[in-house]
Amino acid sequence: MIRRLTLLACAAAVLGGCSYDEGYFQRRIKALDELAGKATATTRKRIEEKKAELLKDFKAMPKGDGRQKALDNLCRRARMVVEEAEKIVAGQAVEGKPEDKKKLAEYQKKFVGHWQGQNMTLVIAENGKVDYERKKPGGMSSKINAFILEFHFDRFKVGFMGMGTNFRIDEAPHEAGGKWKMKIDGVELTRVGGGTAPQYGTFVCTRYEEERCVDPSTELEGEKLEMIHVLHVTRTVPEKGQKFLVTWIAEQVGEAAPPNTTIATTPLTYDGANQDKADHFTIHGNLSRPKKGWPPGSYRVEVSTKDAVIGAVKFRITGKKPAIKAVR
Repeated sequence: MIRRLTLLACAAAVLGGCSYDEGYFQRRIKALDELAGKATATTRKRIEEKKAELLKDFKAMPKGDGRQKALDNLCRRARMVVEEAEKIVAGQAVEGKPEDKKKLAEYQKKFVGHWQGQNMTLVIAENGKVDYERKKPGGMSSKINAFILEFHFDRFKVGFMGMGTNFRIDEAPHEAGGKWKMKIDGVELTRVGGGTAPQYGTFVCTRYEEERCVDPSTELEGEKLEMIHVLHVTRTVPEKGQKFLVTWIAEQVGEAAPPNTTIATTPLTYDGANQDKADHFTIHGNLSRPKKGWPPGSYRVEVSTKDAVIGAVKFRITGKKPAIKAVR
């Protein structure tokens, strides 16, 4: 009997035949928060905008006799906003484009690492293991030590046996000021332990600082160029004793040298230092300005092992300068 009375009361409220209380409004706001946690980034933004509008109008309601009428109207609006949001979120799996599994896997790799933010620590291992702690007022804290169950472009779920905690991705990992940053559940996190983020790949630049190419470029000004740096960074750490070769090649420099002339080579051997602790491997080489300057044209630098070229990058040097002799 009580259940039936409750349903009838709700029906009457929909038709405007009874009044709402503030508790009803607050429950609709809570429902919007829950839906936002399940929504894609675009839908979440829209839900949060609607929620902000409702809260603004709730705060502006009159204090006197007209308050109940204003509350009734606001609650009806809140109910319709929730119903609309429910339909959109429920239809995401059907209407949304299927996630590209390959792109998603590469995207997920960016989250691996030790992240630190205000009152939050998040450690994500390559095997999907997550260690999470978020401190709360009063000395309390939330902790999770489990594996990633689901991973999407805008959220991921951590837990056991299909049950767990959802984490909202507000901002994906990105480089800012030489650091990796991201925002999870409204908290800005910075990757710690290792300082600057590795630049995976092969790069050339004119400034090399803290194992990084500063402003890498494939177009270099010969007039002001004193030294060229090459940086090759991989996620795979080689075996101790592995040999590498850095080769600088002038592809097309006019009369300065025949096409594809080797300018210089530098042999390198990995001594095995920090092999157990390293999460990436760096090869750094450089080429100093010739006495007669750089001939303009196209160049290439290669990083190779005895078996194959493992990294290469082409670049151009601009400006008119005399020829250089090839190193034999």
